[in-house]
Amino acid sequence: MRLDFYFTYWILLWFILFIILNKYIIIYPPFYTMLVSFFVNFLLLTYTYVLIKKYSIKILITEVLVFLILKLIPLTILYVYYYKNVSLINEFKILIPLSLIFIIWKHLINSINIYDEFNSFIKNGIPKNGPLANIIYKNYEYLINIKF
Repeated sequence: MRLDFYFTYWILLWFILFIILNKYIIIYPPFYTMLVSFFVNFLLLTYTYVLIKKYSIKILITEVLVFLILKLIPLTILYVYYYKNVSLINEFKILIPLSLIFIIWKHLINSINIYDEFNSFIKNGIPKNGPLANIIYKNYEYLINIKF
């Protein structure tokens, strides 16, 4: 799967751009967007691994690791270091156009069917082949045997 097909990665890119560019230009942090994304991903993980009992413990650990990397760490950084820059209204001024661009990019330009994606999620939960989760899962044995 491609990174550009997941809105989480678009939000993460926004976070990274904020961290890099906030000293040079006015850019608002995606704090509330990441907070909502955090809760949505938590619900998706819960649905997939608790309600429909999908996948193995190894895949669950991988998903939780990705969840922490993509959601909890950036959210914590924003809260601890940049909370004074947070503005819900200004964040929405970025989120709404970004969301529209994402929808146009994914569903119109790349012809991804929203209905099929939703049905697949209801039946199968979150896919275990998300880009970052897939990289970690494929290298799981190597990663757990690293000696520091």
